[in-house]
Amino acid sequence: MAQELTSTQQLRDLSVQHHRRGDALAAQERYAEALEAYQTGLAMVQRLLTQEPHNADWQQELAVSHERLGDSLAALERHEEALASYRSGLAVREQLAVRRPRHLPWQRDVAILYNRVGDTLLVLGREEEALNAYDDGLRLVEQLVAADPANIEQQWDLSVSYNRIGDAHVKLGLGMDALIAYRSGLEIRERLAELHGDNTVLQTDLVVSYWKIARINMEIREDTAETAAILSLGLTLLQRLRQESRLTPEQEGWIGAFQQALEDLRQPHGLRGKARSIWHKLRPWNWR
Repeated sequence: MAQELTSTQQLRDLSVQHHRRGDALAAQERYAEALEAYQTGLAMVQRLLTQEPHNADWQQELAVSHERLGDSLAALERHEEALASYRSGLAVREQLAVRRPRHLPWQRDVAILYNRVGDTLLVLGREEEALNAYDDGLRLVEQLVAADPANIEQQWDLSVSYNRIGDAHVKLGLGMDALIAYRSGLEIRERLAELHGDNTVLQTDLVVSYWKIARINMEIREDTAETAAILSLGLTLLQRLRQESRLTPEQEGWIGAFQQALEDLRQPHGLRGKARSIWHKLRPWNWR
């Protein structure tokens, strides 16, 4: 570049350009290139902060930069580095939230990053730490819901937190604790799905909760009747959504998973071990 960039506006504009380029590359799953763009954008945001260390807008962009870096690193399976990026973003988010404790969007940003930290720790096999991160996020979301009970987005966040806590309990071998967490999430999702029948995301999220509960219910209780009833609810909902052309191709594939799981439950008792191994292959851990 012919001249050194010193203008705040120049740095701001260039950081935005690099972040947008990173977003476009990430959308194409070109994560290594996206990572480079985000790193360049991050460096420019850091320069902005050397000029105005207490500028909340720059700090907000710094947090976003760390999050995007973390997402790209996670996509590249560089999970330790992703964890470091998420934690850097979390530290910034927490500082901002302390400065404006009544600004609910900033509080929510903190909760979201707790979950990303937890997700990464779970991938790394650090289940106890993941559970602690999820618990921190849950406590914050509960406060947000108490402050604004009618907020659908925060109700949804609460259901996601319960599901993630359930996932961590499953990894720790705490099946009953997982079932309790999943049922707490299900209660919220059933209510949201009933109130907002035109919202496809809320409907498919309800399907995810049915799957998680059915799976863990079968594993810890071997209650085939209840498990079959739960799976049937999910399958019926999926079939209706498919008939209404509201499913993605991937989600249409869930129908086969539910049908296979129901078929497994009909196997004679002596074949249950084989059925359970099939069941494990069908469980998608990335479901919310």
